[in-house]
Amino acid sequence: MKKTFKIILFIFLGLIAIGVVARALGGESPNKDSATAAPNSDSTEAKNKKDHTYTAVQLVSEYTQNEVRADENFKGKLFWVTGTVKSIGKDILNKPYITLSSDDIIRSVQCYITDTKALAALNQGVQVTIKGTCKGLMMNVLMQDCEIVPN
Repeated sequence: MKKTFKIILFIFLGLIAIGVVARALGGESPNKDSATAAPNSDSTEAKNKKDHTYTAVQLVSEYTQNEVRADENFKGKLFWVTGTVKSIGKDILNKPYITLSSDDIIRSVQCYITDTKALAALNQGVQVTIKGTCKGLMMNVLMQDCEIVPN
């Protein structure tokens, strides 16, 4: 009986760990408040892009200097990030992403992109602009629901 209990407990704890990782990697839908709602015209989109575009270097720097303030300014918000592609890969859940370089030796901006054709066309070292929702800092600054946009 004790062995069965241990097996059930191990499975239960494993499921909790998987749930925590999935939640951290985007288990919730993006915040759709009026500041992040999709614009209805190209000129509004262009203005929003101009006013809400940050470099990967700026974003990582903000999180490195003060994570609490950076979360207030960026977490849950939709905006654009520009930077140089550092790496292209898949995480442990097989979700495709790219990382954008920063001045930090360890941290970068990690953007989850579901369009694998767009990712397959990219190479390290190219400049890109990404539109996505910030999920905060978890080693890297995480961006979910991302798409590559023309510069």
